[in-house]
Order: sequence, then C-alpha cells, then structure tokens
Amino acid sequence: MKRTLLFFLVCVSANLCGRTKWNNPAHADRCVITGNSFTPEANNLFTRIDPAKQADLRPDVWRLSQNSAGLSLCFVTNSPSLKIRYKVKGGFSMAHMPATGVSGVDLYSRDCNGVQSWCVPKYAFGDTVVFNYPTLEYNNIHKEGNEYTLFLPLYNTVEWLEIGSDEEADFRFEPRTLQKPIVAYGTSIAQGACASRPGMAWSNILQRKLDIPVVNLGFSGNAYLEKPVLDIIRSIDSRLIILDNLPNLIGRKELSIDSLVCSAVEQIRKTSSVPVLLVDHAGYPEQRHSKVSDQEVKRVNQQQYDAYLKLKQRYSDLYYLTKEDIALDNDATVDGVHPTDWGMVQQADAYEKSIRAILKLKEGDSQTTRACRQRREPLLYEWNERYEASLASLNTNSPEVVVIGNSILHYWNGQPAAPVVSDSVGWEKAFGTKRVLNLGCGWDRIENALWRVQHGALSGYRPKQILVKIGTNNLSVNSDEEIVNGILNLADQITLLQPEAELTVIGLLPRRNFETRIAGLNQKLRERCRAQKINYVDVGGVLVDRKSKKINESLFKDGLHPNAKGYERIGERLGKI
Repeated sequence: MKRTLLFFLVCVSANLCGRTKWNNPAHADRCVITGNSFTPEANNLFTRIDPAKQADLRPDVWRLSQNSAGLSLCFVTNSPSLKIRYKVKGGFSMAHMPATGVSGVDLYSRDCNGVQSWCVPKYAFGDTVVFNYPTLEYNNIHKEGNEYTLFLPLYNTVEWLEIGSDEEADFRFEPRTLQKPIVAYGTSIAQGACASRPGMAWSNILQRKLDIPVVNLGFSGNAYLEKPVLDIIRSIDSRLIILDNLPNLIGRKELSIDSLVCSAVEQIRKTSSVPVLLVDHAGYPEQRHSKVSDQEVKRVNQQQYDAYLKLKQRYSDLYYLTKEDIALDNDATVDGVHPTDWGMVQQADAYEKSIRAILKLKEGDSQTTRACRQRREPLLYEWNERYEASLASLNTNSPEVVVIGNSILHYWNGQPAAPVVSDSVGWEKAFGTKRVLNLGCGWDRIENALWRVQHGALSGYRPKQILVKIGTNNLSVNSDEEIVNGILNLADQITLLQPEAELTVIGLLPRRNFETRIAGLNQKLRERCRAQKINYVDVGGVLVDRKSKKINESLFKDGLHPNAKGYERIGERLGKI
C-alpha cells in the first residue's frame, strides 16, 4: 500500500513538473531588462552598470552596482499560475531589512484597461529562491492574459533567473522600452533600504506611479558625487536626473558641499541639458531631541541650497526638493535613518509631485484625466508595440502634422502603418504631401491617448499642426461631462508640451444608436473649446443623413468606422481647415 501511494505521489509530482514551461530571459532575442544604466548585450546580466566601467569605479561602488536594485522584467502571459526561480550570490537578509526586500522579487500585473495589481506570493529561500503565484485570474475582454512587471532584489546579485508558466499558456517577454528613463543617484535609501519588498523601494513606487522607467543608481554608503558615476549618468539618454546624495555626505565637515554639488551639476551640463533635481537630506527623527543632529542636517541642506542658487544663475532646468516637501513623519523609518514602506511611500509621493511639475505631466481626479495604458485589442496588434513603433519613427521622421485618436484614425492611413488601412484618397485630400504621424490606437480612450502624449509621443520634434479626435470609446464608461473634461485636459497637456503647434479638437464622429447623444456632447465640447480659445471643428455632419439625423449607413463599415467613401468625405472637410 505504501509503495503504491509513493508511486502515485511521484507520478503526480512528475506530471505537475511537466506542466511547467520555463522561460529564461537569457534566451530572448531582444533586450528585456529595464533599469540598467546601459543596454546589456546579454539578458542574463542583472547588473546596473556596464562591466566595461569596472576599472573606473571604486571597488565598493562596483560591488554594489552588481545588486539588481531597480531592475525589472516585463512579460505577457495568460498562465493561471506562475513560478519564479533564481539564484543569488549574497546573504538573504540584513539585521534591519527582511529577506523579501534584500533578496526577494516582486510581481505586479496590469490588465487590459491598464489597472495595476500586486500579486501575492508564496516563497521559500534556499540554494534556489522560489516565488510561487498559484492562482492568477484574468478579467479582460480577451483571453490574452495580463502584462506583468517583475522587480528584482534590492540588495543582492542575481546569477540566473527563470519564470515558469503553464505549458499550454502563452508567454512572451516584452522588449525594453524606448521611453527615456529617470535616473536616480543616491544612497542606501535610494537603493531600497529598508523596503520590505522590491516594489516598495521609492524608485520602484515612482516608476509605477509615473509609468516611466527609473534607473536606480543608489549605492549604500557610497553616494559621493564621484566623477566616474557622474560620467555614467550623463551618458544616459534620460528624461530627468535626481541627485539625492546628502545622507552620505553628512558628518563629513572636511567636504565643501557647495563646491561638490556645483562641480557635479557642471559636469552633467557638459553633455546633458535634461532637468536636474537636487534633493535635501530628508532628516532624522532624532532631530526633535538632538541639537547636534538637527544642526548637521540643516548645515548640509543649506550648503546644497546655496549651491543651487548659484547654479540657477548659469543653468536652466535645475530644480530643488526640500526636506519640508518630503515631510517624513516620526514613524517613517526602521532605525532612525532608513525608511519603512510608509516612509518610502512618502518619499515617492514627494518625488512624483515635483517631477510632474518639472515634466509638465497633468493629472486630474477623474478617469479621463489620469493617464493610463491599455491592451484591449491584442488580436490585430499589441498596443505597446504600436506605441514603441511611434517612438522609433521619430528617430527617422520629423512630422509636420500629428493626429491623435482611436481606431477611426488609426485604420484610416498614415505611419506607423496599421494592419488594416481603409483609405488613401481621403487621407491625401486631408493632408496632401505633408509628413503625418498617426498616433491613433485601436480601443483607445481619452486617458490612453493622454498616456502616450505624456510618455514621449510628442517629444523631440516640433510639428506645425496637431489634430485630436478621441472619446467614442469612453461613451460606455463615462458621462458626457467626464468626456468633455477629459478632451480639454488632453488639449491642455498637448499645449503644455507643444505650445507652438496649432491644435485642433475634432468633435466625436456620429455612430449608430449614439447620434443624439454625440450631437449634444459635441455641442458642449464646442462651447468649452470656444471659451478656452481652442480650435474646434465638427466633421461628423458629412456622415449623417439630413432627414433622419441618423448615420448614413452607406458611409460606414460597421456603424462606427467609416468606409472609404466616408473617409473621403472626412478628408475633404479636414482639407479645408
């Protein structure tokens, strides 16, 4: 009986193992690691700094750079369960920081509407570290699963890593984005001490909040504003640079903080014009009852701020985040120095507020005014792939005209090419020989177009004209007021980023069974645009039967998307504006 039972258990175990397909990022044909300060030639290189730079760095900085803090992998799968297994080189935990933060991984999912969720693991630390996610359910409009982001250990070095998915499930690694990152140079606090898990390090919280990659160059006890590290920072094609070094400079009265900070910014400005954010020492709880500690924090902060005032006279795009802006409360640290998860959230919130102002990234209170990705149409194309294609096209083409919208614009014509092209005659009537960038995406709502605008789609070039036609996919989930507010917020965001371009908002096109509602919504949109001095045009009248006030079915494919004749009429109307 015992032998029979043992045989049965062995068979079951073997069967379960056979159902797991192991996906190794080292075997991916493109770079899939995000957060490095360089582009790794191999996807099994989980380090933050290029190995070629080792000789330039102090041994302690090089050693810490081998920790995978801030590195992440993105993948898409519909697997009902996942298993992460990997090996690390160092000890699992520290006296003030748990193994889940030092050596653990952290998984977040994103559904088809862009909603992020933390995935709860079961884990075991041994020669091989294993994180299991046994129950993953999907509430999408398709069966293609979710996008996942896996954050790697904060204070350990990963030797190898594999992701196990169900054998029958789809799985693919997402390539590293072309989006420019934020670079954060700092201390142990920036590296992640003492977050309970990788996702709670402030740099990773900030990455999720802004949906912008963050290169974590936090080096525990070794953030000295050194030239070799600054050389690496200024070589990165970044969107913003954070210098948060004071916690490692405090107590060293032989140093001139003023001179050190001025030298660092001057070095960055030799080759980089991106915004630089200088950050105060966030302070210690003991300042409340230690005059020495209080005076020392105030001393280094004042010296850095003095440097900032000098530098502001010479350089633009230089900003400052104060101790009062960060506002860590009395319970925000583990040991009086390193933040708890709560302290990390407070820091990330302060950074987010400051960076949104610096990069001019608007965020409102309603769904239509909060930028969000989507993945609702994976059958024809992947939304991320189209977004990345639009960024890639900007490297070879400087458009005169940009059109922003949903599938109605996407499937009309233009570049980047859609899998389905409906019309060329109307497109030519609308735009002639002008160079046009088509930023239409299938299933896009207002908040999805806002995300693309905020994440590089309008950066690095100066179009003469921008056309926006968006909102029909919001009809089923938002009120008319929310839709109008969202379109106007999007228009404001575009104007902030491209103030010299001529912006025109196009009213929603009529669609079957929505004619009356859309007509009323467009009237409100027209009035609000007029009040805010935004160009508005309504081209939908050419698609409506004058007598019935219903759509002219002969001009539509499906009651929503125009056919070639419909697009030709739209093109004639747009060609006159």
